[in-house]
Amino acid sequence: MKNIAFKHGLMYGGTSILLLVIFYFVQPKGLFAPASIYNILGYILPFVFAFLAAKAARTANDGFIPFGEAFVPGFLTVVIGGALFHTVFQLLMNYIDPSLLELNLAAMKDVSKSTAEMFGNSGGEIDITLEEAYEKIEDDMKNVGIGMIIGSILINLLLSGIFVGAIIAAIVKKKEPVITA
Repeated sequence: MKNIAFKHGLMYGGTSILLLVIFYFVQPKGLFAPASIYNILGYILPFVFAFLAAKAARTANDGFIPFGEAFVPGFLTVVIGGALFHTVFQLLMNYIDPSLLELNLAAMKDVSKSTAEMFGNSGGEIDITLEEAYEKIEDDMKNVGIGMIIGSILINLLLSGIFVGAIIAAIVKKKEPVITA
């Protein structure tokens, strides 16, 4: 089963990295826009590859698999693929093209401003407040250490792996029928 998870994790990570590279060259702002095709696919892909891994594990188990055994390949797929993707993404954003940090910050500002306006807060005071807040965030983003990046990625991957793995395991599980004679 670990081979199944590793294989699907590599496929998930490879697909995610391929999409990252495509969007990086075609539309870099789309990497950070909340409703972009890139981000929507980013939410869908872990479920797809975790499902494929859990289904492959069920097939390898003669068509039956309990929840716990279905959870493991889905969880590991998300963690392995996500680790590959996040490693490449962090290298790209922090070392290869640091201008992506500024694109990320601009997208965060736009979302914050539109959210504030949606709740009826608009005008110069919001702009001043956001600028002050984002000056601090920008400094923090530029001075993040590798340990903080790795810790953040690990927590994110573990939580998303548990969430996706549990949902997929609940869908894929299939108990072997008890035959009484």
